[in-house]
Amino acid sequence: MIDVMKKILIISLSLLVIGIGCYLYTNHYYFLFIEPPTYSGTELTRDEIEKIQNYLDYRNEIKDYPYLTADIAPVEIGIFNGRIIEERYWCSDNCTDNGILYLTYKDSTEENCTELGGHKIIKFGWGSHFVGCSPLENKYSE
Repeated sequence: MIDVMKKILIISLSLLVIGIGCYLYTNHYYFLFIEPPTYSGTELTRDEIEKIQNYLDYRNEIKDYPYLTADIAPVEIGIFNGRIIEERYWCSDNCTDNGILYLTYKDSTEENCTELGGHKIIKFGWGSHFVGCSPLENKYSE
């Protein structure tokens, strides 16, 4: 009787592990298996900014943000060139298809982006929109 109960328990746990694995795989949680960049305190180096942007680019490629919406708050990740850097999410219309995660200087405007030494990020969705001033040139910047 106890041997039968052990077998049932082992089979049940195996099915549970398989089920969790299938859920994670089908919900695009690939980034769980990729080590996210770490920050060296509050002052970020150019290399760290590039690593963070590459990580966000990867997440953008696989559309790994089904839980994000247009009203998600920006996250401050550190300081670069004496200015606070934020990770932001922008989307237009259908967020999971048209959204991007990107880095920007906090409180930047289209007018002051050039004097900050940044690169304007202009996205299109019901017209063109300035969505931020990136500290680095990337595929989302002008």
